[in-house]
Formats: sequence, C-alpha cells, structure tokens
Amino acid sequence: MDEWFVVKVINFDEKTKKFEVLDEEAGDDEEGGVQKTYKLSASCIIPFPERNDPSGTQEFPAGRNVLAVYPETTALYKATVISTPRKRKSDEYLLEFDDGALPQRTVPFHKVVPLPEWHRQ
Repeated sequence: MDEWFVVKVINFDEKTKKFEVLDEEAGDDEEGGVQKTYKLSASCIIPFPERNDPSGTQEFPAGRNVLAVYPETTALYKATVISTPRKRKSDEYLLEFDDGALPQRTVPFHKVVPLPEWHRQ
C-alpha cells in the first residue's frame, strides 16, 4: 500500500536533484515526537494548488479519483469526487473516501490533487 502525507519542502540539493522535506506531523511516541525528514525526487512529490488562487487550479469532475487530505489529518487518501466546488458554490469538494467506512466529507480545493497515473490501476 502506498502512503501519502503532507510534507514541507525545506531544501533542494542541486547535486543529487532531491528535495529535503519535513513531515508535517510529529512522529509517534516511539520516535520521541520528532518530525522526520526525507530526501525525495521530484517524481515523489505532488504540489498542492495555491490556497489563495482557486481560479488557477485544475478542477476535477464528479466521478474522478483523486488524492485528498482527510479532514483533521496530514495523510492523503484516495477518494472519489461527488461534487465540485463550482457546483457547490464554495471552495470545497464533496468527496467519498475509498475505504468505504469513511463517510462523504468536504475538503478544501487546495488539499485535493490528481491521483498519479501509475496509481490509477
């Protein structure tokens, strides 16, 4: 299973062409609550849309599979678009998360990204 989570880019290494990123959530008790850093290639990073500019972002139609930040977490999960911000006259998507146990939730447009092509199988 793939894991997707919110990170903050803190550095780009010109030599290795990798981004150094910081996990937005502190580690669990076993790790002493310390935020982890990772070195990732650009192909492992999906940038979020600009929070202040909904007009310049891609809109996903109803029925499209996306990755979205589950409310009140820093983890992204596969979800299906139920209705778009334009239809809802808001800046939020109505999504149904794929685990089946999770109810439909509203998620701000800037926390929804395309599901990578290689992940759509």
